[in-house]
Amino acid sequence: MKTKRRFVGHLWLVLVLLVHAPTYAQTLADVFRYGQQRGLATVHQQRFLAFCLQHWTSDQQTETLTFLKQVRSPLGQFLLLESVLAGEKEATLTPFVQALNRLTDSQMLDQCTVRRSRALIQQWENTCSITTVQLFLADLSPRYAYDLTRNTGYTTLLRNPANGIARQQQRLLEQYGGQAATRGDYTGGRTIGINDVLNRWVGGILRGSFRAETAPANATDLYAAIRRQLDVGINVPIRIEFVQSAGGHFMLVLDYKQQTDGVYYLLYDPYDGVCGYVSEATLNRGSVAPLNTSWQIRVSHYYPFVANG
Repeated sequence: MKTKRRFVGHLWLVLVLLVHAPTYAQTLADVFRYGQQRGLATVHQQRFLAFCLQHWTSDQQTETLTFLKQVRSPLGQFLLLESVLAGEKEATLTPFVQALNRLTDSQMLDQCTVRRSRALIQQWENTCSITTVQLFLADLSPRYAYDLTRNTGYTTLLRNPANGIARQQQRLLEQYGGQAATRGDYTGGRTIGINDVLNRWVGGILRGSFRAETAPANATDLYAAIRRQLDVGINVPIRIEFVQSAGGHFMLVLDYKQQTDGVYYLLYDPYDGVCGYVSEATLNRGSVAPLNTSWQIRVSHYYPFVANG
């Protein structure tokens, strides 16, 4: 599945690299460029790499490049660089290096990326906010994605509180003031919003913050705002409300594509652990089909990102 578009200002980055660090930066840029050619890189990552190359010393750049070259595959080197740009530390990444060298490129794409039809599922009734943030994190860091996808409960509802993903979701939910309830228990437990956990775990990586915005009454304005954020390579959390019942639910918009019959959005639903394209026309009719054909929904909030400074 093609998931990310290239940054059209490629010449801008090349000029920055040549001016600020012609030897090391160009080599690191080659690692990144491979990811661009595979359709895996984002504008945000490219801009942050350019920033790093302006501020890292030659020694830091040499150390980073040497670390990346421990991975034999160009794809693996790019996935490792993505994890570095996501703020992962060398001590955490060293076992990931070893794992990458055991995997084929096909296995890397399967185990280190999360944009797939069967995706991370929430193990508790009220952990959609937590699970949405987990998926967002995994989309930023291939190392974290690898840890998640190897888990037995990644795409399967196990109803087992001892499962690793279930424990993590419960721990994070309780850390931010919620209380887990068994799937199907619509009255027990305590839900939380997404802002605090989103800004704590994702905002820091992206060097900025998200805020809750009420969805504009005009759907055209809402989806235009969502596309603007996707265009710079940052996913957009949304909150939906159910038309025929109380309650809300968090989902994540990962990408979009323009088709002859309109715009389609790559939407992740943690409740069923599915990911796929939904047309804007379908969303405007209050549906997220084909991800779920029974819900009647409306988008109540979206979460734009604002960079620091």
